[in-house]
This record gives sequence, C-alpha cells and structure tokens, in this order.
Amino acid sequence: MLLTKMTVNHFRNFKQSVFLFNPFLTIVAGSNSVGKTNLLEALFFGLRGHGFREEKDRELIHTKAFTATVALESREGNESNTQKIILSSTPTMTKQCLFNKIKKRLHEYSAHSMPAIVFSPSFLYVIDGQMHERRVFFDRMINHMSKTYKRRLGFYEQALRKRN
Repeated sequence: MLLTKMTVNHFRNFKQSVFLFNPFLTIVAGSNSVGKTNLLEALFFGLRGHGFREEKDRELIHTKAFTATVALESREGNESNTQKIILSSTPTMTKQCLFNKIKKRLHEYSAHSMPAIVFSPSFLYVIDGQMHERRVFFDRMINHMSKTYKRRLGFYEQALRKRN
C-alpha cells in the first residue's frame, strides 16, 4: 500500500495544507518550528486515530478552530482508498472515521490502515526505562499490526487477572 496524498485542515499549526507523497521517497525538511513533526503527527493520526505526542485530542485541533480533519489517499495495485478522520470539539469531543466514505468505528478504521510506528526522543524510556514500560510500548505497536497477537495478549492478561 502506498500513501499518495494527505489533506489537513485545522490540525495543530496547519490551517489548510495538501501534501503529495512520492512513491519512492519523500523527504521532509525545513527550519525549526515550521511543522515537520506536526506533519508526521497528522499522518500518524490519519492512520491510527490518535496523536503520538498529545494525550488530549483537543490539543490536535488548531487553536482558532473547533474541527480538524485529516484525509489520506492511498493505492494498492489498481485499488485506491480514502481515509478520513474528523475531530470535532463542539459541544463535546467527537471523532468520526470514514474509510472509502463509509463511517467506521475506530478499531475497524485502524484495521484497514497501513501500520504506523513512530519512535521519537520522548520514547527513550523504551530503551532505558523499566521492563514493564517496554512491554506495554511493544504490545501496543504489535497489537495494531496483528489481530492474533492482540487476541492472545488479551487471553494472557485475563489469565493473569484470574490467577491474582
């Protein structure tokens, strides 16, 4: 699956932006504080449905807006797909996920997405932190890519709870 285009509206510091991706290599370069990391976060959000830096979805919406949208276009062979997440803060935080214009629940939406993993300096605890933190980090990453792993991990955690 190849990502071809990302359209972002009111996501973090982007008001309205379109990014086209080369099928062979895309390089993101720029001065400090122009939005390189926000571009990566928008991409991650579009694939996974949550940001990788922010705990609260409201922080992903541009400060002067109430709604943010990330739309992705991809292709695999002759098949084209569109994915779109609309994050709204009025009156309460809501998230609407669309895959090929069909409304999906977040877990269904994520199942259709290509895997995405981000490793940034804020994740150094994975290397030098406690073993439990490392396990949780990798379990989350692998869960997204393997339904079998997710199911088996659930059985394992259930067995641990029953044992204790």
